[in-house]
Amino acid sequence: MNNNKFDFTAISDECIKCGKCKTVCTIFNINQDETTSPRGFIDLLGAYKRDELELDKNTKDIFESCFLCTNCVEVCPNSLPTDMIIEQVRNDIRKKYGLAWYKRAFFFLLRNRKIMDFMAKMGWVFQTCGLKIDAKKQSATLRLNLPIEMIHNRSLPFADRISFLNKYPANIKATNKPENYKLPRKKVAIFIGCMGNYAYTNIGDSLITILDKLGLDAFIPKDQLCCSAPAYFTGDFDTVDYLVKKNIEYFETFIDEVDAIIIPEATCSAMIKIDWEHYLHDQPQWKQRAKKLSSKIHMATKWFEDNTNLSEILEKTGKRFGDLVTYHDPCHAKKMQGIHKEPRKLISQNYELKEMSDSNRCCGFGGVTMQSEKYHLSKAAGAPKAAMIEQTKANIVSAECSACRMQITNSLHNAKVEDVVFKNPVELIAAALLEKEQC
Repeated sequence: MNNNKFDFTAISDECIKCGKCKTVCTIFNINQDETTSPRGFIDLLGAYKRDELELDKNTKDIFESCFLCTNCVEVCPNSLPTDMIIEQVRNDIRKKYGLAWYKRAFFFLLRNRKIMDFMAKMGWVFQTCGLKIDAKKQSATLRLNLPIEMIHNRSLPFADRISFLNKYPANIKATNKPENYKLPRKKVAIFIGCMGNYAYTNIGDSLITILDKLGLDAFIPKDQLCCSAPAYFTGDFDTVDYLVKKNIEYFETFIDEVDAIIIPEATCSAMIKIDWEHYLHDQPQWKQRAKKLSSKIHMATKWFEDNTNLSEILEKTGKRFGDLVTYHDPCHAKKMQGIHKEPRKLISQNYELKEMSDSNRCCGFGGVTMQSEKYHLSKAAGAPKAAMIEQTKANIVSAECSACRMQITNSLHNAKVEDVVFKNPVELIAAALLEKEQC
């Protein structure tokens, strides 16, 4: 833990008097427990810093109850990055208590792409034995519903036949000529993210379609590894250190040959562009290397809107789909990167958009621990979001985040909202660009 980062004692009185964060806190809205409100976290973190609080199992449970949604950071007058400090404490928790076997196995796979590829392939071969697959929603339920809360009657993603990274060659030449392109090269790298690579592969297909229509060559870095977000939010800093440094070294081999690395995932984008530097705060040389890369790291829709004429091209298609779309703002897009207008502008060229009552409310994904050991909290956080989506009468909900996709799809399943499908905005955009109208 970076003990010099914040003086909790100096701000604790003001923090306790304020309490603006409580009304927006995802976990506090579920349990109404002051201990797990942001100012409760701050108070406990201060006590921990002063060696007045032991990391016992009760404290462990409290610090693992935060969704890391950054709602509190967004509204805090003192801009206290409560989430960052909780991430640091979780590393201390991991050192003391270790990790559950399935977390160790998962993070091992994230560090070893070839083994992960093999496991995904085996999953595809045998998954129909245990899963009932809904191809339209790109989700599945267990054929045998075991009485275990975190898997009982749950909607889950499933592996595609071929991962995105294994589906295409590394270099893809555009068949069209670029128009009104604002950057010197015409080559764009894609960082796909683990879920987009193995489960939601149409996201990558859609990016290839969009880049081709824009006349831009695509580069698919074959040796990219996980961005490290799952391990970072869980406190496995050994895995984070390995993944971050391997990716930095790899990115440096091609970064000067591309205009950008575009990422259709809010969490991956925020992790690489922002949190890599946070993690490397005490490793200045590596931090500088991460910072140098960050200027070319962009969320896909933001980059398309700022650097191409994609919006004009979509408008000129003259296509208007009959689908009604509502947009959910991922925590790592709007709150961390300020990205929310760009995907809406692009989608609205061809679809009718209807806002839900609170698009900024966290969907409740919360990371590996929340999805496993604390699934009851994740499920409770997702219920209001499902209700908001249903109220819009939209048949498509969109967000540039596969973690949100997994969570919202399951929340809609739990709420028995059957006529809504989830689409990444790049999927909607690509459908509008294709000759044959399909969505």
